[in-house]
Amino acid sequence: QKEAPRKHADEEHEEKAGLGLTNTTKSFLSLDPVLKTLKIPPIPRGLGNGRATLKSFQAVTDVLSPNKARTRIVLNVDPNLPFIPQALIDFCMKKMAGVMLNRLQSCAKKITKDPLTNVHAKRIRREFPFYNTWLLPLFV
Repeated sequence: QKEAPRKHADEEHEEKAGLGLTNTTKSFLSLDPVLKTLKIPPIPRGLGNGRATLKSFQAVTDVLSPNKARTRIVLNVDPNLPFIPQALIDFCMKKMAGVMLNRLQSCAKKITKDPLTNVHAKRIRREFPFYNTWLLPLFV
């Protein structure tokens, strides 16, 4: 009997993780038409090539007042960079997390300044069931 070709580690992880989507969010995220327009390249092969593996993602936003919130994000990412020192990887990940939170905060401020024409505010209104039935109860 011929043995089936071994899958790449990233393919196995994506298969096991179901692309990282939980049953709760899959119905909303998988309906986004932009997913059909994405051209995701194949997984790179060979020494020094690969993709980072996102093993888990958790985010908690505590609403402290009508105009103040605290966000905590925990990621378990394997950047698949065996030749880079762990201290450098940790430093870069902390910097990227700070930039991501800064941009998130910037987008939130823009929504409050111009709620009628802001792209994010329009999307929230267009996809109201997601925000009202799934996201909002998580904060209440």
